[in-house]
Amino acid sequence: MTDSDGKGRDHWIYLAFVVLSFLVYSRAFDNGFRQDDFVFLKHVETTTFLDSLKPCTSFAFYRPGTIALFRFIHMIFGRNGGAYIVFNFLTHLASSFLVLLILKRMRSFRGSAALAAGLFLLGLGHYGKTVMWACCCGQLVSIVLSLGGILLSIRSCEDRKSGYKLFLAIFLMTAAVLFHEGAIVSPFVAMLAVLFNTDSRRVHRRVRAVLLLIPVPLLLIIYRFLLLTNPEYGLQVSLFYQVPGYLIRYAGFTVFPLQNTSIVNVSPALRRLLDMAPQLHWMIGALLLAVMGYLAVRPGKDVRTLSAWFPVAILPFTLIALPEDWLQLRYIYFASIPVCALTAAGLQWLVSSRSAALKTIAAAFLALAVICTTILVLLLERHYAGF
Repeated sequence: MTDSDGKGRDHWIYLAFVVLSFLVYSRAFDNGFRQDDFVFLKHVETTTFLDSLKPCTSFAFYRPGTIALFRFIHMIFGRNGGAYIVFNFLTHLASSFLVLLILKRMRSFRGSAALAAGLFLLGLGHYGKTVMWACCCGQLVSIVLSLGGILLSIRSCEDRKSGYKLFLAIFLMTAAVLFHEGAIVSPFVAMLAVLFNTDSRRVHRRVRAVLLLIPVPLLLIIYRFLLLTNPEYGLQVSLFYQVPGYLIRYAGFTVFPLQNTSIVNVSPALRRLLDMAPQLHWMIGALLLAVMGYLAVRPGKDVRTLSAWFPVAILPFTLIALPEDWLQLRYIYFASIPVCALTAAGLQWLVSSRSAALKTIAAAFLALAVICTTILVLLLERHYAGF
């Protein structure tokens, strides 16, 4: 197969996922507001623009970019909740396209980039919760800015006149923190991607890029720490010795997003499975992190980047929340990117083998992943539409 044929195939794969994801998420385009959406609505409707950007006890975190964005969307669409979901879907689509471009820069994932971006777009690993909640618009924009910064960081190593790209990357990743505090991890991911960029042989440019990126996460960490320790927010930050356990459970929740809930009527067999969900999260999470750790020391620097990306992306949230509820699927949105990439690469490896059995296994696994993800996204959309 020629390179042009491969590119054409990738375009069709990605387009197919775009169409499928639109059909899935469009069911939420007429949903109303729910839960934390009303906190944002009350805040922007009862305060002036400048006052709304000040820290206040109505929010657990200080996200001036998100508040300004929500106010802007509110000026256009008012209380039309579905319009916010449309905006979220378009932003999510932009994120998936940036994922496609980033993976195309990684030699090990070029052949599976379209499938990985498509799986992420459909919701594998995060199951669309972030897209279907109006007040998550800021988090989605934060991810777009972070991914844009990561992509520019990689490209800065490939071009001769690359200085402006690196400074633009720093600007984007810094601005991303104004929309969501989870963006503090994006400079670390960018540093990993720059160091492990296999397309560049210019070591001095990579070193220069990393040295310029190092101050960014340090400043962002200090900035977020000052806000997190502000007693005005009343945050209950977990103890550091609990972080490894939370990390394992988040990893398990990414792969097995079921919770022990009594709000749905299920068969006795499924009820027993739901009751075992916390234990399964521990077992599956430990296995997934073990696999990630194994891949992180194997040859293939792009694989190392993605293996390190996963725990780094989840780490900020292990201090503030327990991964036990569907609501917390929004915390693993950024971490699901490497999960989708590694899954797609594994499927590509199976398909490229000469064994018909392995090809069948890959096709069955892909079909199962797409079907289960689609069903769960639709079920979550139906569930949250009732709030």
